[in-house]
Amino acid sequence: MLLGIGSQLRGDDAWSFSLLETLKRSVPPGVHPLWGATVPENLLPIITRLQPRQVIVCDAGDLRMPAGSWRVLSSLDLADEEILSHRMPIKRLGLELERRCACPVALLLVQPEQLEFSLQLSLEVRNTVRRLSRLIRATWKQSSD
Repeated sequence: MLLGIGSQLRGDDAWSFSLLETLKRSVPPGVHPLWGATVPENLLPIITRLQPRQVIVCDAGDLRMPAGSWRVLSSLDLADEEILSHRMPIKRLGLELERRCACPVALLLVQPEQLEFSLQLSLEVRNTVRRLSRLIRATWKQSSD
């Protein structure tokens, strides 16, 4: 399961929407890409019903790194007060997904360059989306071989 989070009106905050759009043409059976926008907690009942074996939550986050950098973290890697661009802190969302689905949850965070009103991704983040989509497709291909 891939869960994208962000606002399509805030520039690089929409990187995960772009990733899901890129990947949706090549999603293997059993992988469900879902766009949670700024209220991903609204999808908790749907995700629970799908009974995923793993959830990857994709969001923009302040990694204190150059724009376009990315990291995979666990919910426990984040501080309690850390809030990104949505109502439920991503740490709490990850822990709730783990509890409800009894599966591992990974947080794929990308460092944004800009989060101002914009319908465009920055060049650095656009390049990261391309690299991540290639990496994810290659992983899917390996697991099907």
